[in-house]
Amino acid sequence: MRKAVAGTVVGAAAARVAYLLLTRRPPGDEKLWLRTNHRGEAVTLLEGPAFVAGAVPAVTVSPGVPARMRVAAVFAG
Repeated sequence: MRKAVAGTVVGAAAARVAYLLLTRRPPGDEKLWLRTNHRGEAVTLLEGPAFVAGAVPAVTVSPGVPARMRVAAVFAG
């Protein structure tokens, strides 16, 4: 159980750090990552890369995940 919680914590922390870094200095131009939603509000697309930055380490350290799936997650990320 501790290992499963550790995987979750590692993933959440990695995603949060990635999001903070990406919002401080977005790759390219900030306008590249902004879209306008149906209500006319600006929304960012930086959550996607931040999610991947958290999901990959979470999958690699979580118990019970087959080795092939870990490798696939790393390459997909």
